[in-house]
Amino acid sequence: MAKNTHRPGRKVNKHHIIPKSRTRRGNKDKDNVVELDKEFHVDWHKLFENMTVAEVHRFIDRVMVPGRNWTSGRLHWLREEIMDESLTNSLGGEHD
Repeated sequence: MAKNTHRPGRKVNKHHIIPKSRTRRGNKDKDNVVELDKEFHVDWHKLFENMTVAEVHRFIDRVMVPGRNWTSGRLHWLREEIMDESLTNSLGGEHD
């Protein structure tokens, strides 16, 4: 794996691969953290809120369908639906 290198003067933030808010004890394991450029990190959360990488993939698959029109409200609803599906599936239940 390539070592993280940053340009001098660029600010970086720690980003949790599995968000702390989505784990029982706020997983602080170093294997759950990547360093991202601060601006990119802010943009990531604007687009994907606290979604996991797998959830982001499902989100993009649903959004990038020709002929669909998405408002910010519908995109927010879709993000919430995908995160709810993940929670339901992790608890062993099925999504309605």
